[in-house]
Amino acid sequence: MPFAAPVFFVAAGAVAAADWMAAEEKRFSEAEEDVDRQASAKVKDLKAKAKAAKAKAAATKAKAKAAREEMAREEAARDAAARARARQAWEAAQARAAAEAKKYQGPAWAEALGIPSGTQLTLELVQRHYRQAVMRTHPDRGGSPAAFHMVQSAWETAKQELA
Repeated sequence: MPFAAPVFFVAAGAVAAADWMAAEEKRFSEAEEDVDRQASAKVKDLKAKAKAAKAKAAATKAKAKAAREEMAREEAARDAAARARARQAWEAAQARAAAEAKKYQGPAWAEALGIPSGTQLTLELVQRHYRQAVMRTHPDRGGSPAAFHMVQSAWETAKQELA
């Protein structure tokens, strides 16, 4: 912005006025440049601070994400371990139950003849239970033909196994 100098009517004064005006314009121009430099430095400083703040926020966000992922992995590992322990316990219980059932369960034909499980099987014992089962299941005595045939089949299998 040009500076309006006072009008001098004296020649010497006109030169001095022109010098004064040039000096004022120079001083004004330097002041403007100084203000521009200060504003530019302030803007650079603020941009640098904003960039640092963004970087810090991004780092914090990344740390939080990593912490969440680590917690999820740990929880998944704990869940997998708990499932594995539960599965092992269940399988052990199943094995114990099967062993216990096998200990007390006799052959299938023994049940068909009415022999209690866990009984020491001999041919005489099986024959006695066979005769009683035939009396219970014979169709002439009110039994069903299917049950009678099952007893007959059990007796044949028992004779083969115990003979």
